[in-house]
Amino acid sequence: MAGPTRVELHPAANTAAQGLMSAMAVEFDRWMADEVEELAETVSVAAGSAESAHMRDHLHQLAEQLVRQAELLGYPDVMRVAERLKRQFDPSVDGSLVDLGEIDLRIIELRALLQR
Repeated sequence: MAGPTRVELHPAANTAAQGLMSAMAVEFDRWMADEVEELAETVSVAAGSAESAHMRDHLHQLAEQLVRQAELLGYPDVMRVAERLKRQFDPSVDGSLVDLGEIDLRIIELRALLQR
């Protein structure tokens, strides 16, 4: 049985592929930053009604979306912080209060993670 076949890429093709991967990484960073800003803006708008079941459900969905995006695009630290937010917004947990100060800290943490 033959071993794996080694494929050599032309240096120009290799350079082009590296450029494409760099461009995709920048786009992924921008995409993640947009997701964080959408969540931050919604939290800001919802500050007075963050305790309502409807708003908590919406915030929970946004945090869940951020978790999925971070997992898909390879941002494990962002995923962990978003998981904490998702739990905090969980509408199925009765009696848990939304701590806006804690949420603001998590959003600052998310922004810092994406600035690295």
